[in-house]
Order: sequence, then structure tokens, then C-alpha cells
Amino acid sequence: MPIAINGSGTITGISAGGLNDDSIAIADLSATGTASASTFLRGDNTWASAGEATLKAWARFDGDVATVYDSFVGGNVSGITDHGTGSYTIVFDTDFADDDYMMAAAQATNGFVGFASEADTQTGSCKIGSLTDGGAMNDPFRLTVGFWR
Repeated sequence: MPIAINGSGTITGISAGGLNDDSIAIADLSATGTASASTFLRGDNTWASAGEATLKAWARFDGDVATVYDSFVGGNVSGITDHGTGSYTIVFDTDFADDDYMMAAAQATNGFVGFASEADTQTGSCKIGSLTDGGAMNDPFRLTVGFWR
């Protein structure tokens, strides 16, 4: 069956998995703007800049003993301070220009990792907390954090 689009925009003739990979190239999209390695296609069909945020610091560490895994040494992290169950301060080798940065983090157990508070986001360090799904502080065996500015 041929692929068809009726006057109301309904597409017919496509089954699940019916299009080959790479069957629609970037150039075939009708988005406005310019596609490049540093842009992304927004939901409103326009290209937008991905911005200039760069990964500035990263670490993967054992939450029980706050020890950085050897494979992640050199990520602009000079140390990690363990303040008790689920509470850590990541200390940067080189300070950020200001405290306006973002963090993404994951842990090896179900739960959440986030900034401890606005006041704990400093140019030279950042205090984070690790919680279970139920909201209790926890020490997962692996935490991974990245900081962008």
C-alpha cells in the first residue's frame, strides 16, 4: 500500500517499522533555521542552538566511603567530603566562574540525587544529597555526577 497524507494531515500506509532507518534525511525536514552539529530540532519545528554549556567537572564515586573510582580521576574534582549518610560535598580542582551551573547525577540504586540547597552551590564546591525513592538519605555503592557551565 502506498503512503498517503490526506487533507487533514492523517498518514496512511505505514505499519510499525515500515520506514527504513535513515529514510528521512535532515535536509528533508521543513524546519526553519540551519541544522548543524551544535543545534537540535525543537518541537515547534525550528532549529535551536544547543548553547555553550560545557562539562566542567565529573566524578563517579562510592557513596559508602566517598572514594572516587580510578577511572574517573582527572574530572576537575579534587576530593569528596562525606558528611554522613547520603550527604557529600564535591570539591572542584578549578573553581567555576560563578555558582550558576547545572548538575546531572545518577546513583546505582533507585532514588534521587540533587543539590543539597541553593546555599550549598559554591564556585569551588557543591554539596549534594542522595535519597531513596521513599525520601530517606542513602549511601549507594556508586554515584555519578557531572557539572556543566
